[in-house]
Amino acid sequence: MSAAWQQWRPQLQNPGDSDHVVDDDLISLDDDDIDLLEDDIQTGEADGIPFIVFSDRVKDLAINTMEFTLVLKVLGHRVSYTTFFNRITGIWKPSHQIKLIDIENDYFLVKFSSRSDYIHALTDVPWTIFGHYITVEPWSVDFNPQQDYPSHIMA
Repeated sequence: MSAAWQQWRPQLQNPGDSDHVVDDDLISLDDDDIDLLEDDIQTGEADGIPFIVFSDRVKDLAINTMEFTLVLKVLGHRVSYTTFFNRITGIWKPSHQIKLIDIENDYFLVKFSSRSDYIHALTDVPWTIFGHYITVEPWSVDFNPQQDYPSHIMA
């Protein structure tokens, strides 16, 4: 584990007990809908091409729904959705619901309803399936699924 990682990992854990992660944060994965207000959307057309512009409020709400989300990729091996879901739930053994989302370029997003499950998957690396490493990184607005390899890897 890198020195930088060890430096901020205790901030994610209960300061009084370094082996126990706080699980006071639970979120629902059932409703990611965003209630839009009249001023939240601007539509139009430029040079014959329609466009939609969302307000900063909508962008912030969308980003907030990604709070406990990790970006995963199996290096050197393609894995189907069902196989990957079964494998990661088997090795992580989450205590609460997770949602797996298959996105382009062999990346997956995993949304956690539990902070402790999120921290476990993020910090107790490395993870492997079929002898191949799973890259794990927190989702960020800078994530680009068109990159062949993740921009940040937890070590």
